[in-house]
Amino acid sequence: MTRNLLDKAIGYLAPRTALRRVQARAALELLSAYEGASRDRRLANWQARGTSANAANQNDFVVLRDRAFDLVRNSPYAGRGASMFAGHAVGTGITRRTSDVKANELFKNWVEYCDADGRHDWYGLQRLIARSVFVGGEALIRKRIRRVTDGFEVPLQLQVLEGHFLDHQRISLDPKSPKGNYIIQGIEFDSLGRRAAYYLWNQHPGEMLQIRSTLESRRVPADEVIHVYVVDRPGQVRGVTHLAPVVADFKHLSDYEDATIIRKKVEACIAAVIRQPDDGDGAGIKSKGPDGKIFEEFSPGMVARLNLGEDISFLDPRPSAGEKEFKTGKLRDLAIGTGLMYEQLSGDLSLVNYSSYCAGQIDFRTVMDQFRWFTMVFGACQPMSKWFMETAFLAGKIGEMKAVVEYGVTLYKSVDPEKDATADLLELRIGGKTWPQLVAERGLDPKAQLDEMKEHAKSLDKAGLILDSDPRNTARNGAARATAPATTQEATQ
Repeated sequence: MTRNLLDKAIGYLAPRTALRRVQARAALELLSAYEGASRDRRLANWQARGTSANAANQNDFVVLRDRAFDLVRNSPYAGRGASMFAGHAVGTGITRRTSDVKANELFKNWVEYCDADGRHDWYGLQRLIARSVFVGGEALIRKRIRRVTDGFEVPLQLQVLEGHFLDHQRISLDPKSPKGNYIIQGIEFDSLGRRAAYYLWNQHPGEMLQIRSTLESRRVPADEVIHVYVVDRPGQVRGVTHLAPVVADFKHLSDYEDATIIRKKVEACIAAVIRQPDDGDGAGIKSKGPDGKIFEEFSPGMVARLNLGEDISFLDPRPSAGEKEFKTGKLRDLAIGTGLMYEQLSGDLSLVNYSSYCAGQIDFRTVMDQFRWFTMVFGACQPMSKWFMETAFLAGKIGEMKAVVEYGVTLYKSVDPEKDATADLLELRIGGKTWPQLVAERGLDPKAQLDEMKEHAKSLDKAGLILDSDPRNTARNGAARATAPATTQEATQ
């Protein structure tokens, strides 16, 4: 252990005191077995609080959410990040199918009118939910049961709301409350910790045309609301924007770009400073032209004469180096903070080749698949599907609600479809996956796909056509099969 000058001075004047200082410092260092827990001067100012997820969110998540929405509106990179995240999370939509044929037909029709606002179908609502979770941290889905006279085959619609509708200031931890319920950030829990209700504003708190006197939060039973957000910590009741780690960095990048633009404007101009002597009253001497106007700016071909005693000097702004490198590095940091790839956030593909881009997508798709299945499928699609089945059953449209429901996510777009198709074919041949699994991975219904293939084969046979794309007659290498299988019509007779 090294001794500084103060220790040496104290050791000279008071040896016992110096010894106690050294012993105390040695004991303190032994207590910090981890460097990250040390309390030396390098980490002395690091204040880490052991707050719960809800305590950490209480005072900050609203500000973070509002700033995130502002960034998405004004920063092209934040806006692109939100679009890219929602696009990869949902694709063209998460599909749903059951073993109940009647329920499938009802759902196929319900997809078109499920949105209470009439702006989206089932798949468009998924994109809206995913984007709201990315930007605002959460989304709320309200069940809207319709009257029989509204003319809906299944009298159910869905309304997607932003997290602003949830009254986060509604808090009650009174153990003497009715039934022992308590409220955290607008969510009511029962004595067992189950969600009992949500306190929702009757209109958006930031709506421009709202009448403040009519703004109130009302209790809505929990079975009428689906709360979608990413749970990062046990006990976390509200979602936090995905931009939270980089909100400040996005703002700094925008400020840097603004400053760069101003500097470039100055570099493109000829700026000058005129120094003039004091005429005695502190006002200075003003240079004037023949028309009596004061010279304040330059114009092409202008020749100006200065008054006696005046001097002029031109500003010579120097361009700063490393702007591109700085911006690229900052965008990489922003991409890491948002969970996206640099190329996705910036749109810049100049720094990658096919192999490196595919390798980078592996980690991204692993995390994205977690969001797809844990948040979108389990957290949003399954509860919405349950509402649909319950409503259809109560309306007498289906006989039971016990049908097995399966979901399929959209297959990621391929950079090289031929290579991916070859890999899928090999997987099928070695038994790594079945044909229904392969079709389901593409977001399609295997049974519907098989029926369509069957009808297509019938049409070819009826027209007397043999196509190279028909595997019944043409091998994969393009050669005709020695013995063509029976036609579809013959096989069905």
